[in-house]
Amino acid sequence: MNIKQKTKKNGQTVYYASLYLGVDSITGKKVRTTITARTKKEVQLKARQKKNEFEQEGGTVYQEVKIIYFSELLDLWFDTYRLGKKPNTIRVFNNFAKNYILPQLGNIRIDKITTIMLQTVVNDWARKAHQKKNSNDRTKGVCKDYPLIFTYIRKILKYGVSLGITQANPADNVEVPRPPKLESDKKLFFTDEELKTLLAYFEKNQNTYSELYDATLCKLLLATGLRISEARALEWSDIDFTNHTILVNKTLNNYDEVNEPKTKSSIRTIDIDNATVQMLIYYQKQQRIEAMKLGRTESIVFSNFTDRYITRQALGYRLGRVMKNAGLPNVGFHAFRHTHASMLLNAGVPYKQIQLRLGHSRIEMTMNIYGHLSQESLKETARVYENTLAAIKIG
Repeated sequence: MNIKQKTKKNGQTVYYASLYLGVDSITGKKVRTTITARTKKEVQLKARQKKNEFEQEGGTVYQEVKIIYFSELLDLWFDTYRLGKKPNTIRVFNNFAKNYILPQLGNIRIDKITTIMLQTVVNDWARKAHQKKNSNDRTKGVCKDYPLIFTYIRKILKYGVSLGITQANPADNVEVPRPPKLESDKKLFFTDEELKTLLAYFEKNQNTYSELYDATLCKLLLATGLRISEARALEWSDIDFTNHTILVNKTLNNYDEVNEPKTKSSIRTIDIDNATVQMLIYYQKQQRIEAMKLGRTESIVFSNFTDRYITRQALGYRLGRVMKNAGLPNVGFHAFRHTHASMLLNAGVPYKQIQLRLGHSRIEMTMNIYGHLSQESLKETARVYENTLAAIKIG
């Protein structure tokens, strides 16, 4: 080892040497380091220490990340999980991690996490969720999605097993209690009288563009079963007036960002009847007139004449106003989708076709939601809708 001497700018003399440690056992590269000290003897001492450290580390300078606490494992797992995920999916997980997972497990050593500990955590979540059954209750620490939250915990610990950080997954033997069925004061679908009243209201109240906007949106939801997030994202290029179809290939999340639907089954082409086609043609003409006044052209079907999509909250306010003026309870946008499915069932349409039209990923989902509805209770609703819609004159 060749020890050299140099003088610093402040006049201090130091000694240094280039030290060859060997070939790294992991990278296969030669490893050198520089030793600096105040004396030659100190340089030699430091060199021996560096050699010993290199050998004790298995002949490598590669520093393996040491994961001790659950929060560290979560961060490591998340770095991989987030790749390719949609922004809203990442936000949902971050919310779960911040409010539920980390407060319970973040500061716990991974080797101290047991099945009993995890069972206690998920039981507590389930107990709180069952105590707060009102769907409008947003009490902190209470979440009906605790089964999904625990699925994340199981995945994170499984990742730890795959990396050799822990020998077994303590979450594997945890029994997750069933979530409670949330009580809601909103009906699933319109009654025959409510539907008749609503359609009659729309027939009489389309004198302004704003009224036409509301009528077109609500009647389109009734005629197609679209989710409100899908209707908000609709563009005129998605509507084929010649072939009477609507292409559903995008949706808006809660942050008004355009995304592809979560499942392939949600990407679909929906057939629409002639009355709905004529309604949309007339609405498009009126929209163009309004847009020209502002010097704009619109590609979004339910545009608010800005460069941003209309928010779900804004549409909710408009729906509340419509229902109030019509003298009806505000049942929410999803009731339109349920009513559409109810009419299809009453008409004898097979579950498989309803599944495809609504964009459900599994036929079991369709049957679980609508299988309990009796034909008797839906017959009049379908008849009133069809007859009333046929009587509406567009333009």
